[in-house]
Amino acid sequence: MTLAAQRAEASRRMATEHDLATPRAWSTGIIGWCAAESGDAERGIRLLTEAITALHAVHSRNFMSYLLGLLAQAHMNVRHHADAMKAVEEGIALADTGGERFYSSELHRLQGELFAHPPHGQMRKAETSFRLAIEVARQQRAVTLERKSNASLRRWFA
Repeated sequence: MTLAAQRAEASRRMATEHDLATPRAWSTGIIGWCAAESGDAERGIRLLTEAITALHAVHSRNFMSYLLGLLAQAHMNVRHHADAMKAVEEGIALADTGGERFYSSELHRLQGELFAHPPHGQMRKAETSFRLAIEVARQQRAVTLERKSNASLRRWFA
């Protein structure tokens, strides 16, 4: 995680130096993800939200669904389930309408985790989300995402 954060910081400095708003936002999002995964959820969520807001400001959808997925995971890590669901739903909607689907499988898997987990407890919707995540991953030949989705399905429905 440290190397990713270091590289993202260097990227953000370079983007700032050259006034490149979109790469600066992407870098900020990765720094936020690193912070959240390293235990500083508050900072991570703040930076991910800042990155998403910056992309909205320049009317860029590039990597937005990915950053929304990372934001959802950060919220899930600290049990902010409503905020996580909002981020997942926005990410899925963007992927469906914008065509950037490389993270769709993971977004559906995260949605399944949220449906399965209290306070939602909607197991039928959770299973549907996991199965959709698996299907999307297979279509994209995204083996790692398929494995993650299968693991989530087994964990809740074994």
